Amino acid sequence: MGAHPGVGPRGRVAENEATDIGVAIVRASRYVPFRAVCLQQSFASLLMLRRRGLKASVHFGIRNGSTLAAHAWSSSGPIQVTGHALADDFVSIAVFTA
Repeated sequence: MGAHPGVGPRGRVAENEATDIGVAIVRASRYVPFRAVCLQQSFASLLMLRRRGLKASVHFGIRNGSTLAAHAWSSSGPIQVTGHALADDFVSIAVFTA
């Protein structure tokens, strides 16, 4: 995938493009023949952002409550792309950038 832990993302930030990618991924996830949840959506956004030369990061997080839960979300610089609605409930344990 070309993602590397601990390396700062390279590329430009374009809010309109990053937001459009997030909307497109959420819409498309309803129609694919498999369950495209946070992990699949985050990596799809990573590939789409990188292809356009935009900064791209995928975050992996966990929540330790009554049961252990995991979540993934993506961003382009400060712009939230996918999965951020639930991200505040999780502690980021790894970040991969491309």
